[in-house]
Amino acid sequence: MNKNHEFRFKIIFSMKNHKVRKTSLKKNIFSTILFLWFLFITGKHCFGGDLQRFIFEETVMSIPARIIICAENESDAKSAANAVFQRFDELNKIMSDYDSDSEVMRICQIGAKSGEPVQVSNDLFRVLQFSKQISIASDGAFDVTIGPVIRLWRRARRLRALPEKELLDNARQLVGNALWEIDEKSQTVTLKRDKMRFDLGGVAKGDAIDQAVEVLKTHKIPAALVDVGGDIRSYGQPPTHSANSEKIIPNIQNSKISKIQNENDSGVNSWIIGVSANGQAICHVAAQDVAMASSGDAERFVEWDGVRYSHIVDPKTGLGLTDHKAVTVFAKDAITADALASALSILPPEKGLKLLEQYEGTAAMICRKISRLPDAKNHSPVSQSETEFFYSPNWKNLNFQTP
Repeated sequence: MNKNHEFRFKIIFSMKNHKVRKTSLKKNIFSTILFLWFLFITGKHCFGGDLQRFIFEETVMSIPARIIICAENESDAKSAANAVFQRFDELNKIMSDYDSDSEVMRICQIGAKSGEPVQVSNDLFRVLQFSKQISIASDGAFDVTIGPVIRLWRRARRLRALPEKELLDNARQLVGNALWEIDEKSQTVTLKRDKMRFDLGGVAKGDAIDQAVEVLKTHKIPAALVDVGGDIRSYGQPPTHSANSEKIIPNIQNSKISKIQNENDSGVNSWIIGVSANGQAICHVAAQDVAMASSGDAERFVEWDGVRYSHIVDPKTGLGLTDHKAVTVFAKDAITADALASALSILPPEKGLKLLEQYEGTAAMICRKISRLPDAKNHSPVSQSETEFFYSPNWKNLNFQTP
C-alpha cells in the first residue's frame, strides 16, 4: 500500500485487559444466494504470549477486502497490512480486464493481433498456467477465454436486454481452451485468434488471497484471515477462547454481532466458518488452515421474457445460466476454491462433484433451486420452486461444530 492509501483498523480484543470493543462493519456486497460468514474466536495466551486482534478494511479490485491479523502489537499488524494492500494493488494492475493498461489486457491486444508468443510476468503466468490446467480438468466448464462473451452479458445487464444473437455467435468463436497455448519453458502465452480476451474473474480473486497469505507469513504473522468479496483463507491457530469473547458475523445483507458461550467442539482453537443457504444456517466448520469460495447469482442477472439469466456464463453455449445454483467449495488454497466454485456452477451437480475428486483436500456443497411451471393436471395453478442439495463425499469429513 502506498502512503496515500487510507484504511481503518480497530483492536477488537485485547488479551491483556479482556475488554472487547465492537467495530463497525462495512456492508459486504456479494453476488450469490449463498450467505457466508466467518467467526473468529478470541481469548488469551496463545503462541507463548499475548496477542491482539486487528482488522483492516479497504476496497480492492472494486470489492471489499478485510484482513484479520493476530499480532503482538499494532506496529507489526499495520506493517503487514500495508504490504498486503500493496500486493493487492500490484495484482490488480496485472489481472484486471476493466483496466485497458493492465498486463492481461496488453497481452490480449498484442498477442491476439500478432498470433505470436508473448512474454508474461511471473504473476500472470502463474494464474494462466493454473487456469489452463483447470480448464482441461473441467472439460471447458472453466475457461478464461470467455472474455468477449462476458463483455456482451455485462452490456446486457446494463440495458436489461439479451445480447444480440449475431454478436453472441461471433464472440463464441473466440472462446475455447484450444485457442491459446502456454509455454512453461519460455514463460510465454500464444493467442490464436484476433480479438480474443482473457477474463480472470473466476480465478484472480483467489490468487490474490493466496498471495496475501504469503505476504502475511513473510511478515511473521502467526495467524490471520483474509476475506476478499466473501472468499476467504485462514491460517494459523487463533487465540484460546474466552467466555467473554464475541464472534463477528459480516452478513452480506446486514452486519451484526452475536455472543458465543463455548469453545469449538474439538477443543482446539480454530477459525469457525459458517455456511448458510437461502438465509438459513447450514453448518459451522472449524478449521485452522483452509480456504473457502462461493459462486452464485443472487444479485447479478438479467431477466427476459420471464427467464432469469445469471451473470455466470457457460463457455460452451455463451448463455447466462438459468439453472440457479449456489456453490461453496473448501480447499487448501483460495485459487483452487475460487476456480472450482466457478466450474461447479456451470457443470451438472454430479459432474461437478466428480471433478472435485481430482483435487485433494476439497469439499463442496451445491444448492440448486428448481422452478416448476403451473401444472393443471396436478392442480398446481402457480409456479413453484424447490431446493436440492448436493454434497461431495469429503463434505462429511469437515469438522462440523454446534452453532
